[in-house]
Amino acid sequence: MPLDIAPFQARRARLLQTMQEAGGGVAIIPTAPERVRNRDTHHSYRFDSYFYYLTGFREPEAVLVLVAGDAPRSLLFCRSKDIEREIWDGYRHGPDAARETFGFDEAHPIAELDAKLAELLLNQPTIFYSMGYEPDWDRRLTDALNRVRAQARSGHQAPAQIRDVRSLVDEMRLVKDDSEIATMRRAAAISAGAHRRAMLTARHGAWEHELEAELLHDVFAAQAPVLAVRAKQRHALEHEGQAGGDRCELSENRGKSRTGHAEVRAEHEGKHEADVEHAGARQEVQRGAAVSERPDDAGEEVERHAG
Repeated sequence: MPLDIAPFQARRARLLQTMQEAGGGVAIIPTAPERVRNRDTHHSYRFDSYFYYLTGFREPEAVLVLVAGDAPRSLLFCRSKDIEREIWDGYRHGPDAARETFGFDEAHPIAELDAKLAELLLNQPTIFYSMGYEPDWDRRLTDALNRVRAQARSGHQAPAQIRDVRSLVDEMRLVKDDSEIATMRRAAAISAGAHRRAMLTARHGAWEHELEAELLHDVFAAQAPVLAVRAKQRHALEHEGQAGGDRCELSENRGKSRTGHAEVRAEHEGKHEADVEHAGARQEVQRGAAVSERPDDAGEEVERHAG
């Protein structure tokens, strides 16, 4: 299904308008870096939420630059097209395709960013950037700012202030647009479906890792990344305390429960947790159910709470 770029373009326009009302300037919003797992193996990639909210672009090594002013512009810097690297790293749009697909005014190779960044900052009053989250990016921006300052004798001015761009985007995200609401509902529906499948599998003698596998099945079938999927067993015990007959649930501590190897017993209550992400929207659903309970008994309740 083709990506609807209209919501992303509208968000960029809103942010540019907010920047203009604050006096103008340049916003710099990089996506998240890749993280090395071991040697040349990386963890599964997850884009930066602020970057994705404004672009819809999922590739690493990318930066959004917004220039507010009389002629506002949105620029994307991303990886160049490289067929050989795509064999190993996956599909790359490249600047030309990214500009057309995602509706940017301009797109350039990420290798040109450092040279162009100083030009973009010339004579701008403010930099809209979130300091302190990525030290490498902080240094990169500082270097570009110092290059602009070095041109003072040529009559050029450097930005006089830095404002937190994330605070502006946070204000925008408080009110969800129709696209966000639809995406959140889809993420919740995926979580609910995974819960129903796990409830069908829960039985006396099953194992926690089997329930986790069933949760994962529905999530991956929907092509949604899993932030966290857990299947825990809790033993419901009657607490004969001073209050008399009060029911409480005690966590059953088995030696291998943290690795998913605890056995499911008929007297257990299964607590399924699915923290699912779909198109950047994250929805966590938790549901406790008796091992003997089936979706016909509680599936509608799960879906109602998820939606």
